[in-house]
Amino acid sequence: MGDLSVVRIWADGVVLAVFVVAAVVSLQAVASPTYWFPAFITVSGTLAAGYNLVADVLRVRSGRSLTDGEILDIGASVADGRADDPGVTGPGDEDPGVRRRVFALTAWLVALPLLALVIPFFYASLIWLVALLRVQAKQRWRTVLVSVAVFAVVLNLLIVLLAMKMPPAVLTGLG
Repeated sequence: MGDLSVVRIWADGVVLAVFVVAAVVSLQAVASPTYWFPAFITVSGTLAAGYNLVADVLRVRSGRSLTDGEILDIGASVADGRADDPGVTGPGDEDPGVRRRVFALTAWLVALPLLALVIPFFYASLIWLVALLRVQAKQRWRTVLVSVAVFAVVLNLLIVLLAMKMPPAVLTGLG
């Protein structure tokens, strides 16, 4: 497993280098009206990638593997988890529950842009988040309302601070 740890360190370094280059480029575009958004993303990504690289190097130097306990083969891990279930016959048989979950998640991902065609994106994202948390994640109303309120404040702050213009709804022209 030592080889995979070395590969991961190299990958961490490459990700950090990409973020550093992107941050340098975005920080040089001070005159651009969209200056703060790319700078925020690239500087945050640089800090996170740097932290990840340092943490991984420290783990390797202490003699621990970076890949112990991680799922390296997702297909095998799904088959291993299902092998203990009664009624599951083999890896070639499809589980209808998996197909339903994939369809449901895909539908949720498609629902937001479709909703934004009819109502402005800001409101569409709030409605979508309420529906996602309540229906898919089955959260209590209190959790849903607090989560959506925090999301609305953060999104509104980004819109105001970054002077972003949200696109109107394409089909209705609202917004």
